[in-house]
Amino acid sequence: MARHGRVARTPVSPRDPALLTAALPAPRSTALGNGRATAHRGELARLAENLLSEPTVRNLWRQQLSLTRVFDWLEGFPADNWQDRWLLSGSDDLGSGWGPQGLSAGTRSRFTAGLGALIVLQVVRPSYGWLFGSRLLGVYDAYRRHNQSVLFAELQQHAGGQRCDEHATEALNVLTRMSIVTGKDLLALDLEDLTDYAGARLASGRTVTALPLAYDILHAVGGLNDSPPTLREAQARGQLTPAELVRSLGGGVAGRPRTGRPASGPG
Repeated sequence: MARHGRVARTPVSPRDPALLTAALPAPRSTALGNGRATAHRGELARLAENLLSEPTVRNLWRQQLSLTRVFDWLEGFPADNWQDRWLLSGSDDLGSGWGPQGLSAGTRSRFTAGLGALIVLQVVRPSYGWLFGSRLLGVYDAYRRHNQSVLFAELQQHAGGQRCDEHATEALNVLTRMSIVTGKDLLALDLEDLTDYAGARLASGRTVTALPLAYDILHAVGGLNDSPPTLREAQARGQLTPAELVRSLGGGVAGRPRTGRPASGPG
């Protein structure tokens, strides 16, 4: 997987037609939940090769080393799938402090790259809290390139026509996080999923300023089809909680951390 989210140009593996690249035509909606959480590590390593923008011998070796470190670590936890091993590790509650402790900077970088590939492949689904607290260079962009890429491109087009680049990108990040955490097809996301996301942002002391735009563009491409066209209308009908979200949309800030530090990041 490219560090800055560049697109893989290697062909899609015939073993896994759900793995998309931007160069190939694809349906607007691709069902998630592909069972990779129980796949053998060797098969996952082969699938990960499609994430490389430049599949040179060196890059393949670096990727395999990164995945090997993460696989070896996760296999130390007794569970039948990679997601449960991730949860048993306790790392989901640690944000940027996840994984084995006392690692060198180089080894930590390998672990981060390996886990990023597993997130893009939908093998591991961290919580919102973990995603908010972790620095994932290129992972969100890579996820959009390799999962429902056509639909994400439509969302980006709608977002870019309504807001500045930074706000549009964060609206896409909102929907990307929701897809990662829920494992759902984008068009299957509902008001309850938005409520869960808003609640997680509130709990972390971060803003939800990008949530209305995320709602608008998802509705515009055919999502939330049983819901009003805007988030404010959904709120007016009492269809979206928690109540704090109503206040935050007026003031722009969902809340502040319990430690008293200022809220950070759009969201």
